[in-house]
Amino acid sequence: MAEITTIIPKKFTAGETIVFHQYDSSLYPQSSGFVQKCTINGTGGKKTITANFSGGIWTFTLKANENIFTAGIYSLYLFATKGADATEETYGIKKVSLTIEASLKTETLVDQRSQAQQELDLLNTIIKAFVEDGLAEVTVGTRTYRRVELKALQEQRRAVEKTLNSEQRGGKRKRYLWKLSNA
Repeated sequence: MAEITTIIPKKFTAGETIVFHQYDSSLYPQSSGFVQKCTINGTGGKKTITANFSGGIWTFTLKANENIFTAGIYSLYLFATKGADATEETYGIKKVSLTIEASLKTETLVDQRSQAQQELDLLNTIIKAFVEDGLAEVTVGTRTYRRVELKALQEQRRAVEKTLNSEQRGGKRKRYLWKLSNA
């Protein structure tokens, strides 16, 4: 199998123009009618980009006005297609975990979610990346989570869900009040 050289960002900021490249390969060459595309998919949205080909390099451009993602962890799927839309053949090339950071242009500075909700959302995103997207590892900031940690992450999620449920009930438990008399 021929190696495919890819220069894909693993992190970028929402609301900015992003350009990255994929070198043409012998597997899915432009001369055979292949077109390269990528899909960025996550809880904050989904976008498919078709690359432009020039000089043996596919160039992917996500313009600032199209980069409307919210901060979070996404999956970037790089693939080649051939044929018309109805009969299009699709071949996977590469899948990477992608971190999109918040931007002052696209998000407010204050996250209105509770700490427990923020942690639960992060855990759900990481677990989804392992279970549904099939990733072997996910990097969030400077921390890398590996698939072998999945069970511990699921247990942590259950504990955070309990905390969140308590928060949503206002932290209230049944309280019994006894009337004290001044006898």
